[in-house]
Amino acid sequence: MRDSRLRTELSPQLVRERLSDVGTCAGVLIAYSGGPDSTALLHCSVQAQLDVSLTAVHVDHQLHTESADWVRHCKAQCDSFGVELLVRKVCVGTAGVSVEADARRARYAALRELMEPCGVLLTAHTLDDQAETVLLQLFRGAGVDGLAAMPRCAQFGAGSHLRPLLGVTRAEVNDYVVRKGLKTLLDPANTDDRFDRSYLRREVMPRLASRWPGIVKTLSRASGHQADASALLRTQAQHDLVAVRTARGRVSATALLSLEPQRRINVLRFWLRAETKFVPPSWVVHRVEAELLGARGDAVLMVQWAEFEVRRYRAELHLTPQLSDTVAAEQPWQVPESVEFAHGRMCIEPTVGAGLRLSDLQQGTLTIGFRVGGERLRPAGSAHTRRLKSLFQEAAVEPWRRSRIPLILNGKELVAVAGHWVAESHRAVEDEPGLVLSFEDFELDL
Repeated sequence: MRDSRLRTELSPQLVRERLSDVGTCAGVLIAYSGGPDSTALLHCSVQAQLDVSLTAVHVDHQLHTESADWVRHCKAQCDSFGVELLVRKVCVGTAGVSVEADARRARYAALRELMEPCGVLLTAHTLDDQAETVLLQLFRGAGVDGLAAMPRCAQFGAGSHLRPLLGVTRAEVNDYVVRKGLKTLLDPANTDDRFDRSYLRREVMPRLASRWPGIVKTLSRASGHQADASALLRTQAQHDLVAVRTARGRVSATALLSLEPQRRINVLRFWLRAETKFVPPSWVVHRVEAELLGARGDAVLMVQWAEFEVRRYRAELHLTPQLSDTVAAEQPWQVPESVEFAHGRMCIEPTVGAGLRLSDLQQGTLTIGFRVGGERLRPAGSAHTRRLKSLFQEAAVEPWRRSRIPLILNGKELVAVAGHWVAESHRAVEDEPGLVLSFEDFELDL
């Protein structure tokens, strides 16, 4: 949401205008750290006399000994403004690669939990923050999505995340704070050069500005160009994804290979991001493109990334969560009730003249196990005994599913496969009570 004609001076009217861009607003949350930026935003929002509820939220990262004092300061300021303050404590690891990133993830997770349908979260990111984000993303080798930096408005949880001050400079915010006599806090992390953003803000940006005085606005304008390019690529990817989807909801490797390489990479990145809600690293997208799309037709290959797995089977790409180990000991089955495992649930539906004979279960000799290889079955209605592997292949059951499906055994004899087949010699006929077995995989059937 980028329009140079919109008001940019810091004022209550600015907040009202930005909120009008969102449309329906059921209530406003303001992320309030107590620093100059969020204090100025809170003051403007109070002065705007909004027609909806206004609540401040302070996230205590518990990283500094003064954090309890900061909470008290924020409470006092909110009391003086007549605004309710919510305080949320989060735990942030201090031994990781990036304390900044961990704190940001924890903060936004806490804020997301507070979002109501059609609610709006306001954060006080400024034009300077946008310029710094562009450079940080550039140093990380980001693509157009990263270089587009922070959008003015985006979906967030059940509501929206709005940055009303994205066209306002940090100097203008500080001037507003002084003119209004507002009390603010100084986070020592903002002057700690161990953190990338602090180093950039204190050491790099002043030198760039001394050579190119308009660097902040220039970088922010460049982020707008990247946002336009990102939107165009997203529209193209949406169109291409519809074209490469199969009837089963998978992604066709053949259809992907018919696209130009750049469009292929673009739609793969869009698909992975849409399904996982995370931005896939470039190495993941390129490995999927090179290893899975280039494999022979009958190959079953996988690219693993974080908590996800991308596989190719029968010229289709499948995205699944990282699957848990499903090896379980064989167990007795004597009661016609659903059975739950660590990875799924076998459900039972009583019927007549179909499914597994109820009398077989009542004899007390049945057990539940999982595939180990070599199983054979003569399905109901078939004249021949077949290898279970062949039956799975003909039914297009994905290889990674097969070992997860419960098998019903009578000694060494396979008598049923949950959700698929019952042996001819054990099926209920005519008026015989029977049990129809199905299986819900907690990880794959989401």
